[in-house]
Amino acid sequence: MKILWFLDKEFDVAFNVSARLATLKHLEKNNDVHVVTTYRHTKKKFDNIRSQVTYLDRINLPFVKTLFLFRQHLRFLDTFDRLGDYDVVFLNSSNMFLLKRLASLRAQHGFKLELDVRTLPVDHNFFKRQLHNFFFRRSVKTAARLFDGISYITGEMRDYCTRKFHLPGHRSSVWSSGVDFEHFKPLPRPEEHSNFRLMYHGKVDVHRGIHHIIKAMALLDRMDIELYLLGALDEMAELKKLAKRLKLTGRVFFHPTVPYQDVPAWINRMDAGILPFPHWPPWNTCSPIKLFEYLACGKPVVATSIPAHKSVLGGKSFAFLAPAAGPVGLADAIQEAASPENNFKKMAEDARNFVKMNFGWDTQLAEFERFLRSLL
Repeated sequence: MKILWFLDKEFDVAFNVSARLATLKHLEKNNDVHVVTTYRHTKKKFDNIRSQVTYLDRINLPFVKTLFLFRQHLRFLDTFDRLGDYDVVFLNSSNMFLLKRLASLRAQHGFKLELDVRTLPVDHNFFKRQLHNFFFRRSVKTAARLFDGISYITGEMRDYCTRKFHLPGHRSSVWSSGVDFEHFKPLPRPEEHSNFRLMYHGKVDVHRGIHHIIKAMALLDRMDIELYLLGALDEMAELKKLAKRLKLTGRVFFHPTVPYQDVPAWINRMDAGILPFPHWPPWNTCSPIKLFEYLACGKPVVATSIPAHKSVLGGKSFAFLAPAAGPVGLADAIQEAASPENNFKKMAEDARNFVKMNFGWDTQLAEFERFLRSLL
């Protein structure tokens, strides 16, 4: 297949680039792929992909930059004379104007159209979130009516969108996040430690429940447990104040974001990963990559009992689910995970085997590629 991929997200941002590169590297094994995207800092080049990447100009102004990107999409279409070369055009985009324009061009050029839905809007700013929710809703409704298919990151996401937006019947598929088993794998601990070490890495904004982990640590003051948070230091200022106020200095550690290649080494210094996401539609429907990274390294996980976590982890020996996202529930789950009666060797084997069987990038992306081919 010849595939044209419109991607709203900035292609050079470290938090998401591993998933985008995994998608490209898988698809380009048997297909020709052209990505149309934007960037935050640089028009980054990647030596390990052969696909063509077109970077659209961007403007770094709140509220304006999304609308500017949408305009750039349409300007690209106006000057692009090779639409007829492509078999499939798929989009990770909430640009409803682009969706409608492509739908109007489909009959002329003969390509198939597919929308890929990975996340709900999670902006901190209320007005930005309302704006992005508006475009997201309109784009999904447009695709359900006019496109050949929609793929979703989880079954929960498909159910949510179908119910929330009253979508008509449409062709659909589900493919989740995944993990690179060669990069994320168990390694010997660089140093022995008697305490129990928990880790969270990634975005640390207020919507993710990180403050509840810190409060849970205060409830576990009689246990030898340490918490490591890796993320943007400027986002963790309030969390640092909270840890200091609760007298957790020496038990809660803040570390800046590390390069992707260094994440497995950090995970392998730990005893468990933690995902404290509260009950909220963006988290209930998500598929967090960090979950599979912890499991691939043989680490058990502490997680909240939201639908997205329960559908993957329910009933698993290496998962310790908190009944709620609050400090008390998380403290109980952490205490259970840290129990010396746990068979950590068996949990490590089970976690690694489970994720290898179900959540490798090749497994998930093979399903996505199969769905794209089924549209032809």
